Amino acid sequence: MKPLIDWIAHYHAFWTEHIDRLERLLEKDDQMPVEKNAPSQPFNRWIRHFHRWVSIAFTVAVIGNIVAMSVGQAQPPVWMIYSPLLPLALLLLTGLYLFVLPYATKWRTGRPTEPIGT
Repeated sequence: MKPLIDWIAHYHAFWTEHIDRLERLLEKDDQMPVEKNAPSQPFNRWIRHFHRWVSIAFTVAVIGNIVAMSVGQAQPPVWMIYSPLLPLALLLLTGLYLFVLPYATKWRTGRPTEPIGT
């Protein structure tokens, strides 16, 4: 058990540093100036934050499933097996919204959408 604890401690320090850096980057992104003609900007920002946190919950649920299925001898409880489905559904909805958002903004403002790479 000691090698496992040492391994976890090593990666705990590694991931703590990277998550702190990601947090600073996201805070910097949130402090960027907001467009004057975007009344729905706070809602869009809230959706982005919600999408980020739900993705973390989804990842934790999937990792929990993998650990439960690999460590335990018996089948994990049904609620644990299906626990990633709610975050996955929320990720689908918010991800589709975020995907369509730039196209909807260009459509509303009357600007043509440019193909990628031009």
